[in-house]
Amino acid sequence: MTDILNENLKVIGARWPDVLAQIERADISSLNVVLENNTLLINDIQLTSNYDREAEAKIQVQRIPLTSPQAFVYGVGLGDVPLQLLKRDNLKSIVVCILNFDLFLHSLNAVDHTLWLSNPKTNLTTSEQLKDVYKPFVALPADLNFADDNSAKLRDRVVLELDQSYISRGHAGNNINTSLNIAKNLALFSGDKDVSELFNTVTGTIFIAAAGPTLDENISYLFNSKKSSNPCFIIALDAALKPLAKNNIVPDVVVSVDERSHQILPKNINDFFSKTSLVYFPIISANNINSWRGPRYCSYSTGSVYKNAEKHFPKTKLESFGSVIHVATDLAIKMGAKEVIFLGADFGFPDGETYAKGQKHEFTSAYVNSKHWVLNGKGEKIPTMLNYRGYLRDLERYIENIPHVRFLNGSARGALIGGTELFQK
Repeated sequence: MTDILNENLKVIGARWPDVLAQIERADISSLNVVLENNTLLINDIQLTSNYDREAEAKIQVQRIPLTSPQAFVYGVGLGDVPLQLLKRDNLKSIVVCILNFDLFLHSLNAVDHTLWLSNPKTNLTTSEQLKDVYKPFVALPADLNFADDNSAKLRDRVVLELDQSYISRGHAGNNINTSLNIAKNLALFSGDKDVSELFNTVTGTIFIAAAGPTLDENISYLFNSKKSSNPCFIIALDAALKPLAKNNIVPDVVVSVDERSHQILPKNINDFFSKTSLVYFPIISANNINSWRGPRYCSYSTGSVYKNAEKHFPKTKLESFGSVIHVATDLAIKMGAKEVIFLGADFGFPDGETYAKGQKHEFTSAYVNSKHWVLNGKGEKIPTMLNYRGYLRDLERYIENIPHVRFLNGSARGALIGGTELFQK
């Protein structure tokens, strides 16, 4: 333990004793750390610039508007960012969030942080206290990379915010390919029913059937319920139709919103879903719309991609954050659900499986063996893809804003969805 560490810990202990208690439980041996000329090399990754840390920090703080009275910093690094922010007289509050205590302990042992730690404008906090992304913010790349398990959900939300401009491009009104698809479908969706006709038509429980592997665990339950005198109400994602059809389960509604989505109709059973309502965004293929035998309801997303179509053919919007499951969930709420039960909403690959039985998959072993992960309902890590992880965090945010509805998850093997309880059949 260095003298520098002792001085840093004195300040932390005086101002944030709870944080000090967590630092004292940190495991300094969990990371391979080498002291470089001007930074720390953590598991062969530089914590900061080794050439000019101050110049790097000046670039990073440009994310904070000069007029802002507060700033949030996700990660600590070597303390360069909070020091730069303290040079701004108008800043009254600087919140610094620790994402990995083992990493933070190494930083405290190497660099004198007392100047910014002792400043009354600064507040040191943890991912358990700062559970969401507050703006304006700076995120330190190396700290995000080394976020510990407790900070994984917050890290994911930070990454989502950083990627938002890129994500939004696909939903922008100037996306040429999407605009062409909408134009091709104009004659179809302009005459179809508006999704709002389905609103407030259901009371009680709505099941949302996704196509993840754990849908198989609930197939028997759905089949028996559909044959009972009080059948369950099912909204299915388009990718779940083949597994459901294979087991003779007819959903009440199917949702399809992606131009790259799976082929809606399982082959040779076009009449199987003749009583199922299709809710769609008009970017899906014209063949899928034309071939649907049941009622059709059109909707738009909240993005600007439908701005031009909306001027001439207004349609009610459903929330969409990049995945069909968001649209299906918003639809369930607007239809009147008091309880929503997710089945097969795994956001990952439990036990190395990619889809429910009956649905072909396009994933390779690289995805199943991905370094990216989410925790399942048992507290175990299951492999996932970055976009799946993002979809999960967006769904959790949506759930947080719907406190009057009870949400349940059909399996503990799939990803743990914050705000849900485990469904007990």
